[in-house]
Amino acid sequence: MKSNNLNANHPSYYRKGFDTWIPSFYDLFVSIALFGNQDKIREMFVNKLKEQGKRPKKILDMATGTGDVAIKLKKAFPEADVTGIDLSTEMLAFAKKKADKNLLDISFIQQNIETTTFNEGYFDAVTISLGLHEIPEENRLNTIKEAYRILKKGGKFIIMDFNKPTNWLSRLLQNLHFILFEPKYAKSILTEDLIGELKTQGFREPKKEIAGMLQIVYDVK
Repeated sequence: MKSNNLNANHPSYYRKGFDTWIPSFYDLFVSIALFGNQDKIREMFVNKLKEQGKRPKKILDMATGTGDVAIKLKKAFPEADVTGIDLSTEMLAFAKKKADKNLLDISFIQQNIETTTFNEGYFDAVTISLGLHEIPEENRLNTIKEAYRILKKGGKFIIMDFNKPTNWLSRLLQNLHFILFEPKYAKSILTEDLIGELKTQGFREPKKEIAGMLQIVYDVK
C-alpha cells in the first residue's frame, strides 16, 4: 500500500470539514444519498470501463474520497496500477485503511484534480464519481481539461454524478440532501451540459446514461 501526501494548495472553495468531521460520516452520507444502493451503483460505474474491451494498465480515480471506487477498480482490474487522488488527507487516510483491510495495493496521493502533477498521456482511464458537484462550475471545466491531458490516446474518461430524478419523492429527498450536505453551487450539476463541456475540452463523442438520480457521462480520447 502506497500513500504519498504532497503539499497540495487548497483552493478557496475547499471545505475545511473535509479535514475534520466529514470523513467520519462521508460513507453514511453517500449511503443516504443513494438510498443504500451505493455498491450496486459503483459496480455499474466500473462496468462502463469494462465495456472498453482493452484492459487498462494505469487508472486514476479523481476526488477518490474514502476510496470505495478506487477499491472497486482495483478488484475489477487487479493487474492495473490504480491511483486515487484527493485534497483531503483525512479522506485519504480512510481510503488507505480500507485498501489495507482488503489487501489491495493502491496509491493514494494528495493532489488537486484541476492541476495534477502527472505527465501528459499517462493514464489508460480516468474516473470521477460524485466529485464534480463538490467544486464550482468553472473548476469542473478545469478538471475535465486535466482529465483529457493526462489520458492516453484511446483512454477512457468516466464521470458519475447527480442527475435530476423524474420521481417527485426522489426529487424531494435529493433537494434535502443538497440543502443539508452540499455547497450552494453543487446543485448546478443537475442542469450542467457535461456532454458539451467534454466536447469543448477535446472529447469528440461523449455519451450520457441516466440511472435514476445519477448520470454517467463518458468518452474515449
